[in-house]
Amino acid sequence: MIQTIDTTKKTGPKIPLGTELLPLLFAVLVVSLIAILSYRGWTVFGHVSDQLAISQQVFDGTDNLLSSLKDAETGQRGYLLTGEDRYLEPYRQALKSLPAALTELGRAMALPRPDQAERIEALKPLVQQKLDELRQTIELYQAKRGDDALAIVRSDRGKALMDQIRQQCAEIQQIANNRITEYSLEAESSANQIGLVGTLGSISLFILLVSGTIAIHKGTTRRQQLIEELRRSESQTKEAHDWLETTIASIGDGVISTDSAGRVTLLNSVAQSLTGWSQEQAAGRPLEEIFVITNEDTGAVVENPVHKALREGRVVGLANHTVLTSKDGNRRPIDDSAAPIRAAGGKVSGVVLVFRDVTERKEAEKQVKKSVERFELMADNAPVLIWMAGLDRGCTWFNKPWLDFVGRTLDQELGRGWIENLHPDDAGRYFETFSKSFDAQTPFQLEYRLQRRDGRYRWLLAQGAPLHGAKDEVTSYIGSCIDITDRKEAEEELQRANEDLNQFAFAASHDLQEPLRMITSYSQLLIKRHVGQLDEETALCVNFITDGTQRMRDLLADLLAYTQLAADGRETAGYVDLNVIFQQAVANLRASIDETHAVVSSDPLPRVRGEEAHFLQLFQNLVGNAIKYHGDAAPKVRVSASKKDSFWRVEVADNGVGIDPEYHQRIFGVFKRLHGKSIPGTGIGLAICQRVVERYGGRIWVDSRANEGSTFFFTLPSSRGEIA
Repeated sequence: MIQTIDTTKKTGPKIPLGTELLPLLFAVLVVSLIAILSYRGWTVFGHVSDQLAISQQVFDGTDNLLSSLKDAETGQRGYLLTGEDRYLEPYRQALKSLPAALTELGRAMALPRPDQAERIEALKPLVQQKLDELRQTIELYQAKRGDDALAIVRSDRGKALMDQIRQQCAEIQQIANNRITEYSLEAESSANQIGLVGTLGSISLFILLVSGTIAIHKGTTRRQQLIEELRRSESQTKEAHDWLETTIASIGDGVISTDSAGRVTLLNSVAQSLTGWSQEQAAGRPLEEIFVITNEDTGAVVENPVHKALREGRVVGLANHTVLTSKDGNRRPIDDSAAPIRAAGGKVSGVVLVFRDVTERKEAEKQVKKSVERFELMADNAPVLIWMAGLDRGCTWFNKPWLDFVGRTLDQELGRGWIENLHPDDAGRYFETFSKSFDAQTPFQLEYRLQRRDGRYRWLLAQGAPLHGAKDEVTSYIGSCIDITDRKEAEEELQRANEDLNQFAFAASHDLQEPLRMITSYSQLLIKRHVGQLDEETALCVNFITDGTQRMRDLLADLLAYTQLAADGRETAGYVDLNVIFQQAVANLRASIDETHAVVSSDPLPRVRGEEAHFLQLFQNLVGNAIKYHGDAAPKVRVSASKKDSFWRVEVADNGVGIDPEYHQRIFGVFKRLHGKSIPGTGIGLAICQRVVERYGGRIWVDSRANEGSTFFFTLPSSRGEIA
């Protein structure tokens, strides 16, 4: 029960005895609430500061890493293109700066609560692979293997690695940026909360102080206690303000805060460095004097974002191409944003401006504008026609050789304008192939005719391939064309020549064989009818006629066999057992084998795809030559086979007279004979062997020395179904 005392004699109102304690009680509650909320705010603020530092360190580390890698790649490309050692300087500087960038990222991982450790760890092997690729190309070039180095560059392996690194860095920086924004907003919210708590606490204490003065005339001591509590609260608020200033000063970006009139209240160390103004010099001055910004291209003054943030009460940023001019006249490109600071009740009490120096990023962008120029320069001087197309399938660029070829301007060719020079008969086939390739996002190749500036249609071999963006998405197509008209005309001429040769061979087989048979028959009949009547010289002449016509028939038969091998029938050929073919060849050569007492043997041979008649000619010619060109000893011929990679290698070795190395290539030509008429033959046998082997995708050669025997080698492709 609350006791009361009479303060108005007997008729005055009674005042509760506990009333004098209420102001003190309420003051204690308010102070306690202020302390709790302030402590909570500083705790949150400390956490936010730590996370801001980690996020900023991760952002800067990845930025430095990416910049160093770009410098390294620029130095490598410059060196490979020019061969001048001075172009390696950016590469060497990058090698020195990369460890620092990786170390900076490593420190970020070692801090409490690392949030991107997995992404940073995934980035390290990619960086090492990129450095290995750069080092490999440079070492190859220095070892006079420039073609090998350029082959690695053209393989796009380096580009794919850089795309992965950029993507990984972009993800890391995006997350870091998001968290910087998140924590900055949280810091702002915490600061607003602290300000609100201080303001409300001060108002509450003031009300309680007034109430206590009216209610308690003699409560001077208690009133002084409340005043002391208020002073402590103000001290805590000041400490919070000082803590906030310390946090802002440690941020890696430049930070400037202003009051509601746009006058500077705070510059952190980065802002002082970029503007050239100290905190003491700038305090209280209008922001326009400190933060002088102009358009990079025109030099015109840019509206200060602080005034816009104050006027509109929202976050605003600068347009591109903004330059900050410092107090000493230095100019540097910047990015920035301004956000309003709101007091209790939502009223804007000032603005915080955050900005950064983007000189390095601008330089990197310039290096990309230069890369494009180098590409176009190389493309314009390349001996091929080059084009690019966008996702809408319209062409976006043509190189100079293309424009010179068609005799039109770039504007005329862009989009689908180039189709005007496409041959009408090839248009449907071209667009069908291109559309299918574009839909499947795969490379394509085809031949079509394009009208040249002189009005003639020329055959082009076109090749196209998709280009991929940072996230491996297809962004466009690039292609090249070469003029193959001369080649196609040569192929057609060769085809006509082959057809003429085949016609000649058939004519020789059917039309010339008959007169030769008639000469042989009548010569033999003449000898039979006049046995004993012809003198020796006449009989010898008749025998010469018979032998000559027989050699002519053999020659015509070999020519026919040689020309028939030109027909392409590999797709329909089945499997042939070379063991069976070898036995057939031995059987056909039995007379020669018995006459020379030759020993012909074979190891197990494989099954290969082809025509039996072709391989019978191959073995019969090789084994027959080994027997024919024997030395003083009886001929010995050995056939064996071994598999190497995706080919069978067959060897036919003999102990014959051998072949001088200077004739190793000559013997495979048509009519190329080394022994004249001393040994019978047409001079086409080895040419037939070469045509058989090459017809099935293999090659044939010989290893031999004079009087040391010969070993003929030939290869044949292996495939499923072949058994050794």
